Amino acid sequence: AGNNAAHEDFAGIAMTGYAPAGQSWTPDSSGHGTPVAGTIAAANNNVGVVGVSPGKVSLHIVKVFDGASCAWSYSSTLVDAANRCASAGAKVINMSLGGSTSSRTERNAFASLDSQGVLSIAAAGNDGNNRSSYPASYDSVMSVAAVDATNAHASFSQYNSQVEIAAPGVGVLSTYPFVSAPMNAAGGSYIVAAMTGSVVLLALAMKTLP
Repeated sequence: AGNNAAHEDFAGIAMTGYAPAGQSWTPDSSGHGTPVAGTIAAANNNVGVVGVSPGKVSLHIVKVFDGASCAWSYSSTLVDAANRCASAGAKVINMSLGGSTSSRTERNAFASLDSQGVLSIAAAGNDGNNRSSYPASYDSVMSVAAVDATNAHASFSQYNSQVEIAAPGVGVLSTYPFVSAPMNAAGGSYIVAAMTGSVVLLALAMKTLP
């Protein structure tokens, strides 16, 4: 998906990236990479939101999916992205992506990264059931589910024995403009926005600064 590196909330953050030939890791092609990066690192600058670790990390963005839909990619592409993150010095690899099929190539790659001291984190999945999603469900990857503002399980979030932690995942504001369109029906006016649980994807590395 990529990231909008020019966003004001990333000013002063050390940021590098990689995209396959013919693509660019910036700007964001789907509107997903930028809010994920912002949730991690948005500056505490009295503008917009504040990230979990403002000014404390550098970012290395690796583009795994291209275009507005970010529909799918190869296991080898994800493994290459993860290895590029590690080669760039990542201590944590964040993956807001997933699929229903396990891959021996992925399993071995993330086990190898784990043995090197790299923490890989992935979304548990957005299908609202107890099926496994990968890479989150590999033993070497931390699986993160979603809760709402009351700490209740988010209805779209997958739940299974591989989930290690849960974090806010409903109505979270971040570094991407809220775009809406009015809709009038039965005498009422409503905001039209993306459905909760819609899936778009990103691979993102995070490394600690000295």
